[in-house]
Amino acid sequence: MKNKWVIFFLLALGAVFLGISCKSTATSAPATLAPESTPTPEPEPKPEPIAEPPAPELPTQAALDALDEAISRAESARKRAGDFGADSRFPNDWAGAEADYVAAGNNRGTPAELRETQAKYEALADRYDGLFRKTVPLYAKEREEEVLAARDAAMAAGISDLYPEYLLDADKTALDAVAKYEAEDYYAADEGSLLALEQYRGLKPGSEAYKLRQEIVDRDFSGYDQDNFSRADELLLAAFNHYGEKNAAAARNEAEEALPRYNVALRAGWAGFAGKLQATAQAERQKALNEKANVAVRNDFSETEKVYNQGNTAYRAERYQEACPLYEKSAAAYTILTRTAIEKRHTAETAIDQAEKKVLESEMVVQNAELILEGDIE
Repeated sequence: MKNKWVIFFLLALGAVFLGISCKSTATSAPATLAPESTPTPEPEPKPEPIAEPPAPELPTQAALDALDEAISRAESARKRAGDFGADSRFPNDWAGAEADYVAAGNNRGTPAELRETQAKYEALADRYDGLFRKTVPLYAKEREEEVLAARDAAMAAGISDLYPEYLLDADKTALDAVAKYEAEDYYAADEGSLLALEQYRGLKPGSEAYKLRQEIVDRDFSGYDQDNFSRADELLLAAFNHYGEKNAAAARNEAEEALPRYNVALRAGWAGFAGKLQATAQAERQKALNEKANVAVRNDFSETEKVYNQGNTAYRAERYQEACPLYEKSAAAYTILTRTAIEKRHTAETAIDQAEKKVLESEMVVQNAELILEGDIE
């Protein structure tokens, strides 16, 4: 029995010892006895979250509209200044504005950039407007001088006597353009002044053509070139119809086409007329030669020959209008010389007859005297 309790005591003591030993091993077992194992990696530190940058401020629609309006204003001002000749009248100022216009760009990223771009275009609009204000009076003065010169030319061509109503219509167009200019309606004023200019320019060839026609009719030259004369009449009639319809461009074209045809017809008339006068002068000259005027009135005949030859020279050079009066003058002179030569011959013949009669009378006196002396006559 005693041994039995000893065994139980030893078993209990072993169990206690074993429990203590297991506990110690679990907490701090010697490295030599612990099995090898992979070390657990240290966890990486989580990165701090990066703060998102604030979204850029965008321009408002009102700001975008304001920029578009500034660009539109600058472009309109640029076009107007260019249309009225600022680029040619003020080339340096224009070149500077153009360089800034190209450099202005169209940056509308941030509100600040947009405002900067808008300011550039507003400044450009002011510059182009300033160029326009400098150039428009010069432009208007040049146009006024053109219009007045065209009006003076139409007046010199006789339009006020021929068709004063067309001149009055052109004057009204010009005055209307002046009124629009004074009201600063510059494009309308420019259009009106161009119309007045076209009207005045059309009146000049129309007047000149009409005056040529009158000369042809007055001189009875129409038959020398009937084709050109008839076609010119058709064109001139159409031109005046277009004047009445206020179609100045068409009227001018037709009048300008009629004008050279009348000139050709008139020239043909002068050539034919000069040819007739030449034939008349030649005939009168021959009559004078037949009557010996070159002997009877030698000096006067020589002077008339000079005029006649001048006419021939002009005729051969086709200066028919110059030749005509020379032929007329020489023909008249030859006629007078012929008459003078006839009169001189008649006077000479009369004198000869009288002289012969006197000779006969003298012979009879002598014969009578001889008879008396001979006693045949008491």
